[in-house]
Amino acid sequence: MKLLRLFLPLLVLASLARAALPMLVEAEDHALVRVHRLADPDASGSHYVTSDKLWQSLAAVDIPPGPDDEELSIWVRHRGLPIALKTVGEWTVGEKARELGWVHRHSERWEWRRIGVFTRAQLGKRVSFMRGKGDHVKGGLDAIAIGNATYSPLRHESAPATPTAANDAGIENAPIDGVPEPAAEIRIERPVHAKASIDWNRPAGRATRRHYSLNAYRGFTPEFVSNPEYAKNIAYMNPGLLRYHASGMTGNSKGKPGQPTSSWLDHSARAWDVEKIRAAMDAFSPEGVERMICISNFPVWMRTEGTRALDPAHYDDFAKLCADLVRILNVEQKRGIRYFEITNERDFVYWRPQLKAGEPVQVAELAKIYNLAADAMRAVDPTIKLGGPAACRGERGVLEQHREFARLTLRNLDFFSFHCYPTGTAATPDPDVYDGTEEMGEMIRNHVKMLAELSPSRHIELHLNEYNINYRWREGDKRMRNHQGAVFDSLFFVEAVRNGLDVAAAWNECDGTYGKMDSKFRLRPAAHAFHYFNNWLVGQSVKATSDKPKSVVPFAVSSEGGRRGLALINRSGATNTVKLAFTGAALSGRVSTARISETGLETDSVNAADLRDHITLPPHSVTFYSFNI
Repeated sequence: MKLLRLFLPLLVLASLARAALPMLVEAEDHALVRVHRLADPDASGSHYVTSDKLWQSLAAVDIPPGPDDEELSIWVRHRGLPIALKTVGEWTVGEKARELGWVHRHSERWEWRRIGVFTRAQLGKRVSFMRGKGDHVKGGLDAIAIGNATYSPLRHESAPATPTAANDAGIENAPIDGVPEPAAEIRIERPVHAKASIDWNRPAGRATRRHYSLNAYRGFTPEFVSNPEYAKNIAYMNPGLLRYHASGMTGNSKGKPGQPTSSWLDHSARAWDVEKIRAAMDAFSPEGVERMICISNFPVWMRTEGTRALDPAHYDDFAKLCADLVRILNVEQKRGIRYFEITNERDFVYWRPQLKAGEPVQVAELAKIYNLAADAMRAVDPTIKLGGPAACRGERGVLEQHREFARLTLRNLDFFSFHCYPTGTAATPDPDVYDGTEEMGEMIRNHVKMLAELSPSRHIELHLNEYNINYRWREGDKRMRNHQGAVFDSLFFVEAVRNGLDVAAAWNECDGTYGKMDSKFRLRPAAHAFHYFNNWLVGQSVKATSDKPKSVVPFAVSSEGGRRGLALINRSGATNTVKLAFTGAALSGRVSTARISETGLETDSVNAADLRDHITLPPHSVTFYSFNI
């Protein structure tokens, strides 16, 4: 058996002491009932396991005993199918099995991929491995490996692999500071000498401040937004749109004693708290920034008991509640809010659970709720723009449901919105995190095409209005707080502009985990990326290419008044050099520069002649240039 030949010394150790790590086993030896064992000479033991039933658990293994806080790395060798890690066993009696992580990316050949790093307390005594959507005829699970936090079975296998853990869910989060995160896998990245070509005569999409927008997580809470540092930092980042979203927007307005709450609802009166709304909107009113209000959820008293779904008896009540908010903001308080979003990530209620269980989806129900609310809201203010469903993700597997929602709401749909986070573990390697922006670009293209097909004569805007690196806030992924967050955001900006997105809004403007400023209103490195993109890179983007796109990514914009902007993104952990070649214009005079890297923000100005030589780019950095031609 191939796996035995490769790992015999380790398996012997594991058999002598159950707690010995690493532990490597063949899936066929731990297969569950009702799965198929298929022969394959390339599989580790000449057989692998699969199932023709979606969301079927294929195999289960016991976790070696040890300290609850010890971190273990979980790997699978799979092909053609996404694989999920789930909790099982007696310790979950009275609880539902929980999904701990996924590996969504899969190839046509067997490859090791890491699902993530977890403590024994998270894993419990036993875990199972479940299949997702994919080719069950050739796809399946071959082997499982468990080791310490830094363990990798790749050293035993000649074939390269790229472990990752892309998310299939959105986020309901809370701010947190200083949470330790598992270390990402370190790969050796060698320096490259790249050539970047900028053709100022070839347009490549219009870049606007709406592409560099933010979620205003704190926007509902006057105690936060009234701080002068908050307003100053928002002005510095200069977003084109602020999406007001917090999961607690429709929560219990009482909150904890002495603690500010984001809820705008008075639950005792079952109505909006008009004075709370007035206080929040008066405390912060940024000039030149579009604002969107997301009505995130159904009030608890309107839900079907024991579920998160809206009770059909309250469909009209919810529509009236939405209309009342428009009346308060735009008629009574004359705020002039143009954009309203009806619900947030309710695909977790109306189609994702059904798809997982193999049951009929309920897209039509959410569309019905949306249309009732939209009709009521437009009756109050016909000038507003309405959209949704703020779906948690936009992968290919849900395009059919997104298309159906858009089709059923088309008469009331001014914009379609969805979200994306590339990973759910801080152990995902940096190159895979950066590659996630390319996947987001593909999602954008797919949805742009979908909306154009559904509405060829009326443009429906596409909003990817919640994104960041890691959807699990408890991971405390440091990359969202350091200079790598600036690299990730910059790479996504490029994808957003080039692929036809209308609005992109990062999660979020201010909190302990995700914020472009922290909970004490201090700017993080990514805030500078927003500043320079919004001030130097708005206008007509032009064709910009690199012969080493996995290391150096260029982005160039021609602005009004003859001003030109250029960003060079080094998305690798190596110090790289780049040689610039311009077509359609030549550099002259002084060039303003700014750079975000591990050492912080540096600004300067150089002679144009300096840019004709090789430019050195520090690891994980974004370098900006602004000049006249």
